[in-house]
Amino acid sequence: MARVGSPVGLSMRGRSQGIDSLVITVDQALVSLCNFAMGILLARSLGLEGYGQYALIYAVVQYLSTFSGALINAPMLTLAPQVSDPLLLRRLLRGAFGIQLLLALATSSLAVVVVVLLSVIDEFDFMASALFPMACVAVAYQCQDWTRRFHIARQRGVGALRADVVAYAGGLALMALLAYRHLLSVNTALWSLALMMGLSFLVEMISQRLVVNWTSMKAAYEAGRRDARSNLVGWQLMWGANQGILFIGAGLLGPEAVGAIRVTQNLMGPLNSLYQVLDNVLPVRAASEYVRTGVDGLLRQLKRTFWGGAVLLVPLLVLIAAFAETLLVHLYGDGYGVHVNLVYWQCAFFFLQYVIRYFQIYHRTVSRVEEVAWAGVLCMGTSLFAAGALIPLMRETGILASWCVAWALATLYLYAAARRAGSGRAPSAREST
Repeated sequence: MARVGSPVGLSMRGRSQGIDSLVITVDQALVSLCNFAMGILLARSLGLEGYGQYALIYAVVQYLSTFSGALINAPMLTLAPQVSDPLLLRRLLRGAFGIQLLLALATSSLAVVVVVLLSVIDEFDFMASALFPMACVAVAYQCQDWTRRFHIARQRGVGALRADVVAYAGGLALMALLAYRHLLSVNTALWSLALMMGLSFLVEMISQRLVVNWTSMKAAYEAGRRDARSNLVGWQLMWGANQGILFIGAGLLGPEAVGAIRVTQNLMGPLNSLYQVLDNVLPVRAASEYVRTGVDGLLRQLKRTFWGGAVLLVPLLVLIAAFAETLLVHLYGDGYGVHVNLVYWQCAFFFLQYVIRYFQIYHRTVSRVEEVAWAGVLCMGTSLFAAGALIPLMRETGILASWCVAWALATLYLYAAARRAGSGRAPSAREST
């Protein structure tokens, strides 16, 4: 048997990590393609208004996931590669599991209150009928999403793929069956996701023997507490600058406007696997590289990954923009071709989101999370101001234009912050921990 520290052992370890990375990439592609297919299925079955209603409800679910993303997932993906003791790592991950369960239940209760308040407004009264399925999806979505990141943090790609096949491929199959039987509605779509995501979570919980342990929960909380507040502020503000503007748009223009934006956004669905890799895989690799080679090595890796992704991404975005009307008509129906102008803005916004993720990963890895929070403040303020000025003038296009302006300014801020940090002495990984 080859020793871990020997050249043969290191080669085997590197090959194993390469295989895991490939499987994780396949998993992210699966999730993106399933979401893309769900978007087409829902838009065709529910119509523009119904799809807009579904998108607004799902936006609430995604808002609730920002709590676990900031307080649990982001620290877990960053800290796990820096823990060399397997027993300590397992303790921290089990602690994160317990915190995630409590947080999912607490935020689903918050969702009920939010929906009850929103349903008082005429434009959002449809949300009252989806109260219970939305609360169930909120719990299932967060717990299932945690299991994927649990496997990714441990670099176990097969586990992540298994969990997502059940959740997303299963959810898509169930929605397709309901559509075939003419039973697909906003509520049945939500129930489909709640059922399959809940099943996926239970399978992983049992197979990984995950149990709630208060001591482990306390250890996990202490490990991630340092950056939790800044993470939470940043995630909340970025959500408000993005999804929150959709609710303003829906209040001014109606759910149909949200449906049009989501339909055109869904054209980017197959490319979202790139975002999934950036959100799930790159933070782990960046943290590992930072531990080994410090800031210089981290910057080299991020630059190399950025340009490699950009070379693939830009031509694809150009193709989508060039054939936008054809894609809308063939995928969604004749009535959707009028929204071709929104696709051009979506392509620009997609690229800005790609760029800003690298700066966010850099600042989180070197423990400058407060910069991400300040970028969120700038993004939120700019987005609200721009939306107020542009939506009355440009309608749906004004929502996307406000996003582009806000994300461009936030990206410039993070770039300037990285330059300021680089002008001083770069801290080592040991000092930052």
